[in-house]
Amino acid sequence: MIVMFSNDPSEQVFKERFSMIYKCGEPIMEQVGCMPYPNLNTLGNAGMTAGDRKALRVAHVTHLNISNVRKVHDSLIEFTNENPTTNQSFISFEFHGTEKFASIPTNSTAFGHRKPFYNVVINQRWTNEQDDKIVDDWSKNIQEIINRDGTIVNLFILILRVLWKTIQIIKEKS
Repeated sequence: MIVMFSNDPSEQVFKERFSMIYKCGEPIMEQVGCMPYPNLNTLGNAGMTAGDRKALRVAHVTHLNISNVRKVHDSLIEFTNENPTTNQSFISFEFHGTEKFASIPTNSTAFGHRKPFYNVVINQRWTNEQDDKIVDDWSKNIQEIINRDGTIVNLFILILRVLWKTIQIIKEKS
């Protein structure tokens, strides 16, 4: 999955800006248009249903090597084929304009990342607790492939995992 963001309201400018990605093939689904930020934050809600196990692993990349993107894709296909309970896992490459936040001094706000970067999110979904280690190892491998492109690993995932486990413990005690 590739998600691309642009603050330019022109569809033509958007398609020109991301023409390299469009050259890779026809999109399976395409939605180009203006969207308010609060709506943007809800795009993933429909896919986050209850009843299975979920985890995210995130990397920030400054550039991508197409051969590593292919390795990530092939690994996802192989992993989900060999482990059918993980078939809702996906990887999103999020491309957005970085000009505005990169222009703000680092010490001006709490958001310290001021260099141009893009997000790669390894969205893991599976159903069996006994597969936790297999899924975690696979996602670490994907992150290592992405790291070959000179990335900064986002440690926010560790905080999310601790929060998720805490929520699970609280629910079990309730």
